[in-house]
Amino acid sequence: MLWPNKSLTELDTLSNSPSTILNPSKLVSQKQHFANEPINQELTQRELLAQQKGHRALSDSITDGNLEPKLISIRKHIEKDISPELRKLLYVQYIETVLQLAGDEPAVHIRSLAKNNKDNCSVINELVWEFVTRTEKGETLRPKIVEALVDAINLALQADPMSTTALDTKAHLCELAGDLDTAIETAKRAVDLSQESSPDKLPKPAYVQYLKKLQVSISTETD
Repeated sequence: MLWPNKSLTELDTLSNSPSTILNPSKLVSQKQHFANEPINQELTQRELLAQQKGHRALSDSITDGNLEPKLISIRKHIEKDISPELRKLLYVQYIETVLQLAGDEPAVHIRSLAKNNKDNCSVINELVWEFVTRTEKGETLRPKIVEALVDAINLALQADPMSTTALDTKAHLCELAGDLDTAIETAKRAVDLSQESSPDKLPKPAYVQYLKKLQVSISTETD
């Protein structure tokens, strides 16, 4: 581990700041600052190289007002083998840019990115989950965007039908779309699979809690 858990909150705050998004290499220096253990120099150098490439990707069209080149540039780097920290920063930039587009364009871009990564469940799921977390903070997504996200997560599940994280993401999206029956069915599948794959044969608590929340919601609707 390159840095202790106690500094992750501070790093998350830093990751969401505009200066870090435009200069991802800043994140590595902050991680080093918080570290109490020796730095793995080889890994850090790889991170820095990836982040420098990401910096160029984000900077290429940041000031020209044209969103298309920016999206294309970000997408190219999302699809590469980069550090999780940089990928998260790119997801944030991608979503912020996509949501500025009008009409059907956001849905078109989401479906296109998912199609290009149809064999990579993790890439699709992580991006879609970033959208979901925005709704949990009170943001409303347009119905066509939610539909595109459902299509995207279905592609992810075709690549890895046993992915409990993708199933959990799909359940959240179905809830957003107002399809509580499918949300509950999918959430149950996530609970069952997490239990089957767990060494102690216990389901993931977060999945269980979410399933109970959905069941309460649907019982309230039918009352």
